[in-house]
Amino acid sequence: MHEFLLTVSLLAGANFAFSQKLLKPEVDKISGDTTWKTNEQALYAKLTLVGANEMVAVQPEKVGNTYFAWLNITQPKTANYYYILKGNKIFFKFSDKSILTLEAAKENLTEKVGSNTTTFGSVGEGMKTYTPFLITKEQLDKMVSTPIEFVRVESSKGELDYDIKPKLAEKVQKAFQLISAK
Repeated sequence: MHEFLLTVSLLAGANFAFSQKLLKPEVDKISGDTTWKTNEQALYAKLTLVGANEMVAVQPEKVGNTYFAWLNITQPKTANYYYILKGNKIFFKFSDKSILTLEAAKENLTEKVGSNTTTFGSVGEGMKTYTPFLITKEQLDKMVSTPIEFVRVESSKGELDYDIKPKLAEKVQKAFQLISAK
């Protein structure tokens, strides 16, 4: 019986620890705007080589009355470098077959990642980009109400396409629900 209770409490704790939640809000000291955001939520993940993962994550954010969907793409050193410019688009295809288009609010922020970022070619090295996409309240309502099936990102090396697993789509949808409630 004690083993059963211990197992149940560990599972409940793990579920609580990894559940989606809002991060502590930040208040701008000049404008007074409050920034709400969640943890990054994976949209797509693929193990390509040992230590060389490809991942696409999204992080909803609300700054004052403006909403953003921050896109984070991590690619291994084996991938060609690219960038996302202001005005490039991201296309979300939903389970109801509708398509939502968001536009990059500014150029992406890029960083080199890996075990030794000063020497190209180290294990696990690659590139990580962060790009904010402006999202209207109507677009946010769509993200909240319908699961995502597919994502296409316009970049300097062409279109980057990602099939989204239903389990990951649910987590992303929950993150947008939390931001929408603020």
